[in-house]
Amino acid sequence: MKDIIIGIDGGGTATKAAALDISGRLVARSAAGSMNYNFMPMESCVSSVCEAIQKLMLGDQCHIVACAVGDPSIDDEVKHAPSERFANELRDSAGFGKDIPILLKSDVFMCLYGLTEGNPGVLVIAGTGSMGMAIDEGGDTMTVGGWGNPCADKGSGYDIAVKALSAVFDAADKTGPPTLLTEKSLEFYEVAKPRELIGIFNGGGSGRPDIAAFAPVVSACAEMGDKTALGIIAQAADDLAGYALSLLRRMKKKCRVGIYGGVFSNNAAIRMRFGQTVSRHFPETDIGFPETLPEIAAARYALHQLRPKTNSYGF
Repeated sequence: MKDIIIGIDGGGTATKAAALDISGRLVARSAAGSMNYNFMPMESCVSSVCEAIQKLMLGDQCHIVACAVGDPSIDDEVKHAPSERFANELRDSAGFGKDIPILLKSDVFMCLYGLTEGNPGVLVIAGTGSMGMAIDEGGDTMTVGGWGNPCADKGSGYDIAVKALSAVFDAADKTGPPTLLTEKSLEFYEVAKPRELIGIFNGGGSGRPDIAAFAPVVSACAEMGDKTALGIIAQAADDLAGYALSLLRRMKKKCRVGIYGGVFSNNAAIRMRFGQTVSRHFPETDIGFPETLPEIAAARYALHQLRPKTNSYGF
């Protein structure tokens, strides 16, 4: 029987899972639907995680000894009441015994752990939502952003899409300049005129991930030179750099800065402007993507937490 540690990276777009053996060797990876029980039903989130675990296809010869979840629904600075419910429902649905710890940390923490293995560092994540986190020399965490409702999470895919759609509405009302975003939004949502978008967004079927899906179109319009889109992309980069700078100013020593999420990986202009802004204030800062995928980092975190000392939530 092989002992296995499960790592989960939850997100507004997809949930990813990794299985490591007790030596830290990668056994399997998988992916399933989105999870964030701040914006979607708890049952759907649990189902996505269970599906990702099932897709690992571990078989009867594997024994799961721990599971760590990078949870986009929680903030590491406060206790989040629904997280206990999530852990309990996950335990029941996944068939985990009472002896199997389920460790919950924010998805940003797990990404940062993949960058530094718990050593000092800063990470800014920008996908459907956005957030920044730092670990200092004492092992304490600091966070910025990630406020959720009623905010748009600065620099996130959702924020970019909302700003772009607002520009489309302003253009239609003649209170803002014409923009290529109008044509591209009509194509994307398959409607004939801007006011038909009202039914798209007010019919109850559009959640944050659905709206954030328009962000790549905004990036494409910026690449084509649309001034409105260029301004939105520049503002997103500046907002995300602001998160990094806020955290770096609180760190006592030079440290690495990690970036993660679809907004960074899919938009070279945001990466470049972010890097230039951060480097202007902290010239020697090393900026880049974490070497370890967050689902693998989550599993490594769980592996390390099997040792006696722990500072995580365990249910």
